[in-house]
Amino acid sequence: MFASLNITQIARRITAFLVGFLLYFFVARFSSTELALGVVGLYVLVMRFRQGAWLTELPKSSVAKRMFILLAVALVGYMATDLYVGSSFNDLAAGWGRVVFLGLNYFGLLCLVGVDWSNIRLIALGQAVGTCVAVYTVLEEPSDYWKFGFATPLTLLLLVLIDRAPRLLGSLLVLAMGITHLVLGYRSLGGVCIVTAAILIVPKMSVRWRKTSFIVALALAAGILAYVYQAAGYTGDENRSK
Repeated sequence: MFASLNITQIARRITAFLVGFLLYFFVARFSSTELALGVVGLYVLVMRFRQGAWLTELPKSSVAKRMFILLAVALVGYMATDLYVGSSFNDLAAGWGRVVFLGLNYFGLLCLVGVDWSNIRLIALGQAVGTCVAVYTVLEEPSDYWKFGFATPLTLLLLVLIDRAPRLLGSLLVLAMGITHLVLGYRSLGGVCIVTAAILIVPKMSVRWRKTSFIVALALAAGILAYVYQAAGYTGDENRSK
C-alpha cells in the first residue's frame, strides 16, 4: 500500500486514518478528530502564506468559497449577538473560538481530501475501526451492543471494503448487512442498507433503462423490506413502538 508513496503521502494517509479513528476519543470537551483536523488546518494556512498558494485546488472551488462565506457570517453573528447581550469573556471565547476552530477543521479536511480523494476511504475506515475500539474502551456500555455499538461502524467498514468490488457482489453484501440489521433490531439502518443495495446495481444497467431500473430497484427494495419486517414480527399494533 505504501511502497510507491513518498514520506509526505504516507503521513497524509496515516493522518486521514487517525482523523476517523479518534472521533470518539476526547481531550477536554474536544474530540481528538477535531484537534487533529485543527492541527492539519493550521498547517495548511501556514503553508498557504509561505508558498503563496494552496496545497490543493479544492479551497478555490465555488463550494469551498460558499462555506468560507457561511463561516464568516456565523462568526459575525456570534460577535454581534455576544456584544449586544454583554456576554462574559468565557462565553465570547467559547463561541468565537468554536467558529474559528471549525474553519481550521474545514481547511484540514480540504487538504486531506483535496490532495488525494482516496483519503476519504481511509477516514471512513479509521472511523469504523475507532468506533469498535471505543465501544469497549471509552464509551458508556450500550444497552444494545449491536444497535448502539457495532452496527454503524461495521456497515461503514463494509462500504469501504466493497468500494472496488463488482457492483453485484457489493449490492448482495449490503443487502445481507441490511437484513442482519433488521433481524437484530436496527430497522432504520437495515432499511437504508436495503435501499442502498438496490441503488448500487442501477449503474450496471444500460443508460436507456437506467431510470426504469432505478424505480424497479427501489420497488424491489421496498418489497424485501416489507417482507423481512413481517417475517421478523414487526407488524401489528403491538409492535409499532419498536
